[in-house]
Amino acid sequence: MDYFDSAKSSREIIASIVLDSVKTIPALVGEIFSEEEREISAVYEGVLRGISTGKVNSGALSSHLYSKKLIKKDDPSIIQQYLNNLISFGIIRRIGIYGKKRFAYKVSSPLARIFYYLDEKYNISERPLKEKDIIEYLAELMPKVVEDNVREYFAEELGLTETILQSSDYEVDGCLLKFKKPDIALEIKWGACSKADISKAEQALSKISARKMIIFVQDKKKASSKLMVLDVNDLTRLAGMLRN
Repeated sequence: MDYFDSAKSSREIIASIVLDSVKTIPALVGEIFSEEEREISAVYEGVLRGISTGKVNSGALSSHLYSKKLIKKDDPSIIQQYLNNLISFGIIRRIGIYGKKRFAYKVSSPLARIFYYLDEKYNISERPLKEKDIIEYLAELMPKVVEDNVREYFAEELGLTETILQSSDYEVDGCLLKFKKPDIALEIKWGACSKADISKAEQALSKISARKMIIFVQDKKKASSKLMVLDVNDLTRLAGMLRN
C-alpha cells in the first residue's frame, strides 16, 4: 500500500514495486522452502522461471530444464515431484485443460511471476534498470497476468471449476465448469481491442457449448459483439449478472 499513488498509472506503481523487490522476491521464495525444511534448488528455480516465461505444461518444462542442464533427461516424470511440492507450498497452482488429462501450471503470485519473467528475459537482478524500462517490459506480460487473474476470479466468485481449453487450431482462455460441464466460456482481451480481436474471440467461443459466452475487455464501451461483453466495472456484481 505504501506504493499506491493516485497520480501514477498502475504500471508505474508495479514497476516501482518490482524494482524495489529484485532481491526480496527470490529470498522470500527461499524462505518458504526453509520453513518446510527444504533447500530451494536450481531445479525449483528453473521451474518457476520456466512457468513464468510460458512453459506451462510438464512437457515444455521438462524440455526447458533439460536445455538448461538442470535435469539429466528430458522426461516430464522427473519433475512431477518438484511440481507437486511447489503446489503444496502454494508457490504455483495447477489448472485443468478441459477434455484432457493434462494440466497447465501458473505461478500463484503475480508479482513473483513478473519478477521471474523479467529476470529470465532481461536479467533485471544483475543490471541496473530504470522504471521506464520496466514499464516497457511489462507491456509484454500484463495481458497474460490479467487473463489468468480474471479467469481465477470468475471461477471463485461463481463457484465454478477453473479450466482452459486448448486445441490444435484454437484456444479458449477460460472454460468454467459446473458438474464437469462447461457453464461459462470466457475470452479475455486486454489493452487495445480491435474488431479483428473481437471477431477472433467470437470464433474461438463458437467452438464450445456453454450456458454463457463472455468476452472480457478493459473497457466495453470500446468493444461491440453479439456475445456478452463485460469489463472491470462489472466484476463487483458478477454473480448477480450471470446467475440466470
